[in-house]
Amino acid sequence: MTKRLAAAVPQQATDHQADPCILILEDDRKDRQLLQRLILSVESNARIYCAETISAAKQLASEHFFDAVVFDYSLPDGFGTAFAADLRKSDQENRILLFLISGWPSSFLSIEARKAQIDKTFFKQEFGLRQVALMIRAIRMRHKLLAKSQVSAEILTFPNQRHD
Repeated sequence: MTKRLAAAVPQQATDHQADPCILILEDDRKDRQLLQRLILSVESNARIYCAETISAAKQLASEHFFDAVVFDYSLPDGFGTAFAADLRKSDQENRILLFLISGWPSSFLSIEARKAQIDKTFFKQEFGLRQVALMIRAIRMRHKLLAKSQVSAEILTFPNQRHD
């Protein structure tokens, strides 16, 4: 069963100069703070929302349009790649960029990321200002493309979730 997450999700900014809106899905407080600081040091006007669990991230996704989601693989209520796969199914025009950040690189993780159509996988050991700058540049490029095509954000749905 598919659950409609919201009656009206805020529209995505069509202006390529709009401030990036980013969701950080990370259960470790220190990692969340580090990600926030890195993003704000590259893009001081970024709007950042944080969630510690997949359920909290789904709630935020029903209330806000995100240009990008930066997420961990292992979370208290499931795997980040499962959330990303559900998000990708809801985002049929690939408007949302998905960035997986994991502390343990493996071929299994790479396969899971490919299945979930993750845009880029980073490992925590290599993640820094350069990678954040690449993320922000990708968001800006996506804004420009979407402004040209005038694609609007739609209601996000997640498969296999019960209605409240």
